[in-house]
Amino acid sequence: MAEDLTPEGVEPEVVEDIVTDTGVEIAVEDMTDDDALRMLISAKPVRATRKVAVPMGEEAREVPLTLRSLNDPEIKEIRKAAEKPLNREQRRRGEEPELDDDLYRRLIIVNGVQSPKLNNPELLAAHGCARGEQLVEKLFLSGQKTILFAKIMEVSGYSEEAVRELGEG
Repeated sequence: MAEDLTPEGVEPEVVEDIVTDTGVEIAVEDMTDDDALRMLISAKPVRATRKVAVPMGEEAREVPLTLRSLNDPEIKEIRKAAEKPLNREQRRRGEEPELDDDLYRRLIIVNGVQSPKLNNPELLAAHGCARGEQLVEKLFLSGQKTILFAKIMEVSGYSEEAVRELGEG
């Protein structure tokens, strides 16, 4: 039996076994490059969702929201929509458009809240808004917007948990 070299007070990391296409269970650390390649070939893109609750109104009643992951093309489109327009002189000089960070975050929220849809015509009309990003500005507190943005980015893979280190080798 091998000696336990885990430092005192540190829990050893549990590694899940992976079932390959041949039906054999292999620990991820023991996979060959061919095993990993076969898994990548058969992998399907995943749309992740997460349910959250946001307190709203004077009574602070919690409203459930379903957040969804955004992919690269969606994020690029949102980024483009949030660029500040250049004037003729700026374009002539070849300047790059500047990002309106506040608009970018509000658009991420509008597109990352799967349900209820924040661009629902009835919801927009009830709050006197023409577009979802205006609704986000009116409806949510500053801190709520920051947290919703962060949660949507997390569910889109921008977190430490999205990739796990296996060690050297």
